[in-house]
Amino acid sequence: GYVLRLLSIPYRVEVRCRVSLDVIVGETGEAKSLIGYAENVSEGGMLVSLPEPLDAGATVLLGFRLSHDSPFLTVNAEIVRVTTRNEDGLYVAAIQFNESEAKAREAVLRFVERALAG
Repeated sequence: GYVLRLLSIPYRVEVRCRVSLDVIVGETGEAKSLIGYAENVSEGGMLVSLPEPLDAGATVLLGFRLSHDSPFLTVNAEIVRVTTRNEDGLYVAAIQFNESEAKAREAVLRFVERALAG
């Protein structure tokens, strides 16, 4: 517990599953939004490929559907890390859902559990 907190390493790492989801990413306070592509998702966030970089620490609003028949979710989140993927020129953003997004986190957790179950 103490060492993990000291090193800022999360004690519990959420289970992720691979997906291919279109995601709308809009920076809070900015008029523009980007269309991205989520590669994996967990209860805590997602990894999204984007055509333009966003700053780590930026607050964003994500919009996505977990499947074609699921409701459209809008989630407040934060850009945790951004890297460049050279082979296709896209930027990869690790995006963490805000703690307050309990409803969205629950929906994503149920989706991941179903996906991993089979």
